[in-house]
Parts: sequence; C-alpha cells; structure tokens
Amino acid sequence: MSLQNSKLVKYTKNTYIFSDRIYINFSDDSRLEGMYLIQVPRHCKKTLIVNAKKKISIFRLIMSKNIDKFSKWQKTNIKVEIQGYSGTHDTVITKKFPAGKIILANYEWVFAPVLIETESPNNISFHFE
Repeated sequence: MSLQNSKLVKYTKNTYIFSDRIYINFSDDSRLEGMYLIQVPRHCKKTLIVNAKKKISIFRLIMSKNIDKFSKWQKTNIKVEIQGYSGTHDTVITKKFPAGKIILANYEWVFAPVLIETESPNNISFHFE
C-alpha cells in the first residue's frame, strides 16, 4: 500500500472514496458535495495528521456498527451508502476543530474516509504518521 497516491480532492457524487478502490457513494444526498476528501488507500493503518490554517469541520464516513468508537463526534443525518467487501459505510459523523494540528487516529483495520468543510483547500495540508 502506497500513501504516495493519497491526495486532497473536491468531492462529488462520482468521486472514488479511496485511492485504490472504485467505491463510490450510492446515496442521493448531496450535502457532502463540494467538501474536500482526503483520498487514501482503503486499508491505510496510519494516523492522519491534518494541519488547518483556519477552523474547519471534519466529516468521517463510517459503518454504523463502529459508531461507539467515535463517542466524541456528532452523528449527522447525512445519508451515505458506500458498499465494500466488509460492510457498508452508512453513517456520517462530524466534529469542529480550531486552526492547528488535528490528529485523526484510525480504527481497526480500515480507514474511515475523511471529508473537510473549508473555504479553500489552501487552508489545509495533511500527512501520515
């Protein structure tokens, strides 16, 4: 798995969620469109570090069975349906962060996709540790 293919892309309905899989969101809910997706390999096990120049909101796409692993996040009513081999990402959670370094730990053996709501992609950068 190469993290070199990880990139920040503007999210649209037909955007591949992962850099190494052709998974897309089958839901008709358009509220995530226009956010910025950090596109990484499906089985990324690294911790994601986001550096934000301004305050941002982060949205993560998770499987409902894993909601207890994100107790400090708020569940939204945004609908997603990203079907994979091990299950379906069907829940969107969110959290607001001030400017600065944001550490997003991974859970289990799959990566919970990250979308960022920000005025400009120039306000954020990311790397893995």
